[in-house]
Amino acid sequence: MRRFFPLLFVILICLPAALPYFGGDIPRSNDSLAHFYRAVELDRLVRSGIFFPRWAPDLALGYGYPIFNYFAYGSHYLIVLFHFTGLSLLASLRLAYIFALVLSGVGAFLLARDVWGDENSKTSEVSQTSEVWAGIVCAVAYTYSPYILYTAHVRGGLPENLALAFFPLALWAVRRALIGDSKFIIIAPLTIAAIIVSHIGMTIQQLPFIAAFGIFVIVTQPLTTTRRLGSWIWGAGLLFIIFALALSLTSAVWVPAVTELPYVQFESAFANANLNYRSQFFFWNELFTLPNFPVYADLVNPPLVRSLPIVAVVIAVVVAIKIAATQGEVHLRGLL
Repeated sequence: MRRFFPLLFVILICLPAALPYFGGDIPRSNDSLAHFYRAVELDRLVRSGIFFPRWAPDLALGYGYPIFNYFAYGSHYLIVLFHFTGLSLLASLRLAYIFALVLSGVGAFLLARDVWGDENSKTSEVSQTSEVWAGIVCAVAYTYSPYILYTAHVRGGLPENLALAFFPLALWAVRRALIGDSKFIIIAPLTIAAIIVSHIGMTIQQLPFIAAFGIFVIVTQPLTTTRRLGSWIWGAGLLFIIFALALSLTSAVWVPAVTELPYVQFESAFANANLNYRSQFFFWNELFTLPNFPVYADLVNPPLVRSLPIVAVVIAVVVAIKIAATQGEVHLRGLL
């Protein structure tokens, strides 16, 4: 039971990140109401026996809207799942946001603890302690990073928050699978599939990074200690299988969207929403700008600052210096 204490501690320290969702009406954010309406519609369709809808017949003033054909609705399924337990749809919406934020911390904890560990971690109490603290620090830095909080509390981007929550879990599961933990050959595709069904936009951004991370693991920690070419080929094949399984499991979500995209006004929608990447660049000073205080929820506020997570950046720099110093010491000992 004691081995679960660090994980429970991570859950407790991540809960304040979701404090606005512990009660009240629909959260005051850009998209929360839209996600609530979609969850109501999905709940009605699921109860009617339509488990993978493409059309939302009651949206757009009753004319219908193909939102489920082009927008991944895993987060709305999560709301419906909570609703099936007896909670109201509003309580289920709030619980879904809480779940996504807490899962972000849990995933970051598992990934950092795994990466920070070493071959002596099972026997060395010092190693176990350092792994746990590495996981806790990473969990706090990730969950309380400005973009995740901004997405949850200002944009109300529940689908994106859920995809961000599964991202470190996917990295952790892929790493475990590639270093020889056989049960993660099944878990890794499921975590990647969870990203795909949560948010297509985040999927496009995260999948290349997950693939690059997998290649890094294969090259730096091959499946055999001899570092033979065969182990790298085997690892690359396993990584390909993981991605193939994830894409196959989620084909009902992305295949209709990709194949029918030419028949909708996709480019016009993005142009009108000012989503062109050329308008999203920051100046260097904006990357480290602190938030404007005070911020009152009942008043019109100045634009929120979307800077880098300064605390996380500081932690990353300290860790990088520590790793560089350790590697330098090991190299120096080798020369002597």
